[in-house]
Amino acid sequence: MTRRTALPHRPLLTPSALPAPSALALALCVALPGMGNYLVGILKDTPMLSVIGVAELMHTANAIGSESYRFLEPYTLVGVIFLLVSLPTAAGLRRLEAFVRVRLGLTR
Repeated sequence: MTRRTALPHRPLLTPSALPAPSALALALCVALPGMGNYLVGILKDTPMLSVIGVAELMHTANAIGSESYRFLEPYTLVGVIFLLVSLPTAAGLRRLEAFVRVRLGLTR
């Protein structure tokens, strides 16, 4: 095989070959989407600010619905509250991911 047809030899970038801040920046860029998904999952599963949680909202909506036999309105309100909390969080995380990618120069 001649040199023209062979692939150029470039050393692979390994975490040990990179300086520590660069390795941490690359690790953050890779881990940020997963951490964002985890944050949205936490918002679904645990009380937010120890006051409002999805389970508490659903329990209250069920109690209101069983009192009046009208379940649509309380469940709809719970869905709207959840969307008002989770969609801005997801959008903020998406913007943070884009910001990190631009700062690291990983966008095309």
